[in-house]
Amino acid sequence: MKIRQVESSDRDAWNDFVSETHHALRYEWSEIIEKTFSHKPLYLIAENEKGIAGILPLFLFKSSLFGKSMISVPYLNAGGAFGSPEACIELLTRSIAIASNHKVKYLEFRHQANFAECFSKKTVRQHKVSMELRLTEDEQTMFSSFPAKLRSQIRRPLKEGAELQTWQGHNSCSQAIDDFYTVFSENMRDLGTPVYPKKLFSQTMKQFGKNAAITVCYLDKQPAAAGLTVTNGHSREIVWASSLKKFNRQSPNMALYWEIIRQAILSKDKIFDFGRSSPDGGTYKFKQQWGAFPVQLNWHYHSFSGDIPDVNPKNSKYEYIVRMWQRLPLPLANIVGPLLSQHLP
Repeated sequence: MKIRQVESSDRDAWNDFVSETHHALRYEWSEIIEKTFSHKPLYLIAENEKGIAGILPLFLFKSSLFGKSMISVPYLNAGGAFGSPEACIELLTRSIAIASNHKVKYLEFRHQANFAECFSKKTVRQHKVSMELRLTEDEQTMFSSFPAKLRSQIRRPLKEGAELQTWQGHNSCSQAIDDFYTVFSENMRDLGTPVYPKKLFSQTMKQFGKNAAITVCYLDKQPAAAGLTVTNGHSREIVWASSLKKFNRQSPNMALYWEIIRQAILSKDKIFDFGRSSPDGGTYKFKQQWGAFPVQLNWHYHSFSGDIPDVNPKNSKYEYIVRMWQRLPLPLANIVGPLLSQHLP
């Protein structure tokens, strides 16, 4: 088994290899994250006599807040090694050596599979699940499968004049990005979380083209809820989504999610991924009502120097910072947030 670092000429072969798995493993993210946050990609390929046997996307993540680490893949729900068991073990072993050479504090792999046995100094966190909905072949069957209360919640914003518009990556425009960011940035401020740079979303739309889409729900001609999806194989994930509190009564997020699910069905997708949640948390229950089921996420760590930082806004040590952030004027939060989010994986 030969392990080597990826070259730009490997892009098509890499994407062919991961074409039926999670979009976080696609080559596009190496360019999106490097161009947005300047974190260096160190993508690895395992090859045998038949060709590619496994891949591992890695980023050298330099944070002035938490030190240097290597992550597969930062900002996303999944990543880590993919391929034959033998190739994955070789890739993970090699990544530990590479990380040691870079003198990082720790390695983080955002796996769905459980590779804990591969690490001598191993830690696994199973604090998150991905919520996935199996899609029917037609939208009417899907809609009829929802509980009556959910169907009523979906209809409510539509009865109140909600309008929905979708842009695919290759047809996106500045309005799509601006309206999405209007909703997303205000919601992140309200949650007490630094917002990502707008460039992250424009780069995602550009790099993924027709496989990325932004959907916005408008009420009174104002963006009230918005989501950005990425498709790979027959699975579509809503990678980022938000709605504004001032429109809570009209439930624009319900119309938004149904429109995105409907589009996934029309595109013949088999799975709609609502993204990650904490088991039994508020977002978990919201996604569960649609019929979504949990898929365990296994985030594996190899530590070189002590504890793994718990970078979570719900961590009690950050409570004061979160409360202060929620009080920031939105224009200020939108200036400072992107500077901080570069250092928060």
